[in-house]
Amino acid sequence: MKPAGSKIALYFALVFAAGIGVGVLAQRYVIPLPARAEGHPPHESDRFRKAMVEELTKRLSLDPQQVAQLQTVLDGSRKAFQEFREAHKGEMKAIYDRQHEQIAAFLRPDQRVAYENLRLEREKHDREEQSKKGHGSGH
Repeated sequence: MKPAGSKIALYFALVFAAGIGVGVLAQRYVIPLPARAEGHPPHESDRFRKAMVEELTKRLSLDPQQVAQLQTVLDGSRKAFQEFREAHKGEMKAIYDRQHEQIAAFLRPDQRVAYENLRLEREKHDREEQSKKGHGSGH
């Protein structure tokens, strides 16, 4: 692997590992038990963030200054993740495209058609969600 390729692979591995870590922590400490049991954890980043701040504030007895510091840390992390995603958008698209090609390769022709339709539906849904976020949440 080229040095640049190694760096990209390392970045993706770090982001993947961070995602796993956040998911595990959210599952364990942030998402209330009834929500987990019903299968409706908060998916939106703002709801997740609010739940995380509330949980940490409550469980760790954070004072107002610590809550403000936590908000600053979370703001910085959000910005860093957005910048990282934007900087590596092309590489991420290439990985997704390769994944879809590999999946399509082992499907039967009828499954391939259904898979492509499913993929188009998901892409349309993702575009709609991005449009909502772009116009409504201030991201």
